[in-house]
Amino acid sequence: YYLNRDGYKPMNIASKSIIPASYRYEQVTKAKKVYNDPKTRWIEKELDRLVAARAIGLSYKECAKYLPRTATACHSAVEYHKLGTAIAHKRAILINRAIK
Repeated sequence: YYLNRDGYKPMNIASKSIIPASYRYEQVTKAKKVYNDPKTRWIEKELDRLVAARAIGLSYKECAKYLPRTATACHSAVEYHKLGTAIAHKRAILINRAIK
C-alpha cells in the first residue's frame, strides 16, 4: 500500500510514488561525519603543549592558535582526557617557581 491524495491504495509495479523527493528518507539522509578519525586524535606531545598553555593562563581560543586545532577541540580534549588536575598541578609549580 502507498499513500496518495485519496488515501491508502494498493501498490503495483506500475504505480509511481507521489511523495515529493524532499520527504523521501533515502534522498534526505546525508553521510554522517566520522569522529575519532586517526588524523584527529590527540598525541601526547600535543596534550603536553595544551596543558602547558592552559597552565600559563591562555584561553582555549589562544591555545588553538598554537596547536593545529580549534578552540572547541582544545576544550573537549581537556574534558575527555581529564587534564584539569594536570593543568592545576602545572600551574601550581609555575606559581611556586615565580614566587621563590
